[in-house]
Amino acid sequence: NYNIRNLTIQNSAGPYIVHRDTFQRNVIGKLTLGPGLTEIQHSAFKVSNDLLNYSNLTDNQIKDMKLTIADQAQPYSIGQNAFYYRQFPRNDDGSSGLSIGKGLVSIGERAFFNQSYPSDPDKYIVDINLESHEDSQGIVFTSYAPFGNIPINSLSIIGVKSFNYNTVWHSHNEIPTINDMFIDYRSTQVNTSEKVIVQNYNIRNLTIQNSAGPYIVHQYSFQINAIGKLTLGPGLTEIQPSAFAIFDSSALYNYSNLTDNQIKDMKVTIADQAQPYSIGQWAFYYRNISDIVLPKTLTTITQSNAFTLSLIHISEPTRQAEISYAVFCLK
Repeated sequence: NYNIRNLTIQNSAGPYIVHRDTFQRNVIGKLTLGPGLTEIQHSAFKVSNDLLNYSNLTDNQIKDMKLTIADQAQPYSIGQNAFYYRQFPRNDDGSSGLSIGKGLVSIGERAFFNQSYPSDPDKYIVDINLESHEDSQGIVFTSYAPFGNIPINSLSIIGVKSFNYNTVWHSHNEIPTINDMFIDYRSTQVNTSEKVIVQNYNIRNLTIQNSAGPYIVHQYSFQINAIGKLTLGPGLTEIQPSAFAIFDSSALYNYSNLTDNQIKDMKVTIADQAQPYSIGQWAFYYRNISDIVLPKTLTTITQSNAFTLSLIHISEPTRQAEISYAVFCLK
């Protein structure tokens, strides 16, 4: 039950853990977690409901926190609800008020979940940069919505072992914009079961690749999003059915801040791949694709994969390969 304006924790001689519930009953203006961190446990910095009963501070004064986690020499994890109900105002120079250092290997359910989307999102918009520990197989997103109701300008994730349902999610009454989203799996052990990585966002530039091995864009992963420009980089082996489709995403049309064309319009570039890759049924269904580049080594476009296109370029195959069925609906 204190208002701590500046809190710094570190261990200059070894590892440390921030234990469960340790600071949840405090207002914290600025938090710095220095060297030695190995774990932030369940609800360590969650805003306790008791705090909201104090009349000398507003809800925003209670919830606002500027967070810096230093790069760590050892792997570290962030537990379930670790920063639940906190919000991260931008610094005076306009930089992000949320900085998560290198070395992360696991992040839990609702770790950075705000109960409601901020009414003044420009004040709280963050740049999220996550990078796994170099000796790990990537970050494990263990459960639902670790980043929920957070305004995001850019999101970069380097090193992913597995996503879980709705890694990024919001309950705002309009579709928020993520200007840049970059995923490099950087892993040879990518899990093959994730669904709906991001939901209900307007992603202007989305890049996906794996600099260490193969990857799949899984069924439904990005279907409930507007995507202006999509780049699929090295390592692609499969775009599964409905990965970027809109046909089962009627929720997008309940948001009045974007027109139908703004939701559907997409430019697509798939980089030349060293291995064969395939495009599944309905993969880009109902997208208005104004420009698409399909490179060498494409082996299959599945029946009923409906592209709506105004310009298409398919690179000459490097070897004989069956194209089982393809339909291109040209404007």
